[in-house]
Formats: sequence, C-alpha cells, structure tokens
Amino acid sequence: MKAIRLFSALLALAVYAGIGDVEAAAGKGSKSSASNVSIASVPEAKFDIFVKARCRGKIAQVNLINKGDRWPDLANFRIIRASDKSMITGRKLVMAKGQKASFVLQGTFHRGDEIGVFVDPTWTERKFTFDSRITCK
Repeated sequence: MKAIRLFSALLALAVYAGIGDVEAAAGKGSKSSASNVSIASVPEAKFDIFVKARCRGKIAQVNLINKGDRWPDLANFRIIRASDKSMITGRKLVMAKGQKASFVLQGTFHRGDEIGVFVDPTWTERKFTFDSRITCK
C-alpha cells in the first residue's frame, strides 16, 4: 500500500514538475532537470490515544479517545487474549482529533481470560505493548 502511494506521489511530482520522464523525477536522469523539482515533506501525525477497558457485568467494554492529531491513515485496533496473544477481534479505523469510539465484547469467548487492547498505526512504527488489560468473569 505504501509502495503504491510512493509511486503515485512520484508520478504526480513528475507531472507537476513538467518532467515527462519518471526516472528524471526520481533523480536518475540528468542533474539539471532534477534541480527544478522541489519536494515538500508532510509532518507525521502525533499518535496519542487514551484506551480504557472495563467490565460491565459479564460484558467487556473498550473506549478509545484520540488525544493526538487526525490520523493520516488506518490503524489496526486489536483485542487480544493476553495469555497466548491470539486475536479475539479487530478493526481498522481512522480517528479525527478528539474522536471517541467504543467497542463491546459480548459472549462467553473472553470470560475468565485476561484480554488486552493494542492499537497499531500503519503510518508509524509502534512497539507492541498492551494499551489496556482487563479480566471479566
């Protein structure tokens, strides 16, 4: 997905700069034609999320609040069994600044097991660690 975006951006840069040859836009052509190209950098979005898991009787509820910037791309939201790190459920989502989201786990598949929540942004590296953990009985 990122390779496709990079190629599309490179192609758009070549068209914008008036260069008919994509290799020239990538700097593989003559240096004089590449010197006419200016490259803008996009600041990386600040990833700051508040995650709270709680039990409501036998039901597990997970609340998310995006405390950072609007996400530029998808993030993988996963609810994971803590003992063996197997995924119970997951979603892909994008959140605006200040946006809230709630997820409810009903059923018996998680009861008695410790579950953890991990939000993994696709646009930046993030070390795996549970954002929140809970055990509902």
